[in-house]
Amino acid sequence: MLENEKIAVEAPIGESIGSLTGAALERLMALPLAEAGQVDEVEADQRERRLARLREAAHLPERAVRVLGGLKPDWWEEKCAMVLASFRKKPGVTVAFYGLHGRGKTVFACALGLDYLARGKSVRFLDLLELEELYDAARGPVEGAERAALEFPTEHALTRGLGAEGPALLILDECGKSRATDYVMRKFFLILNQRYNADLDTILIGNLQKNEFEAWLDASLTDRLNENGGFVEFKGEGMRK
Repeated sequence: MLENEKIAVEAPIGESIGSLTGAALERLMALPLAEAGQVDEVEADQRERRLARLREAAHLPERAVRVLGGLKPDWWEEKCAMVLASFRKKPGVTVAFYGLHGRGKTVFACALGLDYLARGKSVRFLDLLELEELYDAARGPVEGAERAALEFPTEHALTRGLGAEGPALLILDECGKSRATDYVMRKFFLILNQRYNADLDTILIGNLQKNEFEAWLDASLTDRLNENGGFVEFKGEGMRK
């Protein structure tokens, strides 16, 4: 279940927005992670080291994270209300963010990612073409130490590492890219299926209209999104100047 889903269910929407925004921006601004008097210095240092490892493994795009600090409260309120309203009470949320370029889809997904990291939850961000590169490397001819040094040394390890045994939140950007190969699309669907069965949370991002996103996902995945998550449209004035 999304950590923020609990907030959305138990608190009024205004409080949900404040909690989500505050948690994400506190992490962005590198405020103290431990409250005074609650943990000793050794425990605080251990937690900070663990969170640093989680941040490094998340691969959140720096450009999107930098934008977070300059967003106005009304932007946050609108986006939080839309996204929180799409969550369900079941675990394993899958949400698709769609709309034109530059409307804040990736930025908001990174805010959710930061919120997960602040709670000690694992996150991974990648786009569809990066996924293809990871599979190319896993299928490549390298052996020995070179293969052992790969993040995912085999196709199976990659699928499981993002799927059933993957991060608490997986963010997949650039969905709908027509140049993705049939092979990568099969793996993409397998990863999503494993995450669905393992009750892990996923955000899909695409510069598409809703009907285009649904056609790209096909009927079975669209049904799963509508069951426990759904489609969230990002519109309005573009953020890129």
